[in-house]
Amino acid sequence: MFPTTFSCDSPDFSIRCLGTQQVYQVQRQCLVNSEAFEGMLACCEPAFNTEDNNGTGASSLAEQPLVLDESEETLITLFHLLHSPPAPPAYLCQKDRQLFIGALSQHPFVSPDLLLPTCSLWSILRSECSEGTGR
Repeated sequence: MFPTTFSCDSPDFSIRCLGTQQVYQVQRQCLVNSEAFEGMLACCEPAFNTEDNNGTGASSLAEQPLVLDESEETLITLFHLLHSPPAPPAYLCQKDRQLFIGALSQHPFVSPDLLLPTCSLWSILRSECSEGTGR
């Protein structure tokens, strides 16, 4: 079940859903702190810090919403996650730990730095075998 509405305290930025034209009031800092929006908003940073003509300090970005071509459901879910992130799990129960360890053992991690090309590996094995047999 996904949330169907979004609101937050002290919004200072607007985002409009292109598909529905719905405008959402959000906290800009919550967006800037996310990887999804950080780069998108960084290119507009100088405009955000400039004062408007009447000296109120409001920015042109705050007055004109950022338009995103995402579904309304996606935007609402994203805004909820960014404004009220879920708490990380405090612990894994023993059953979950065993499942995790089992999954790791089925797919062991091998560093690419430790891999040798097959032809090099065979030549090393041949030289070790021939040294051990006196050949």
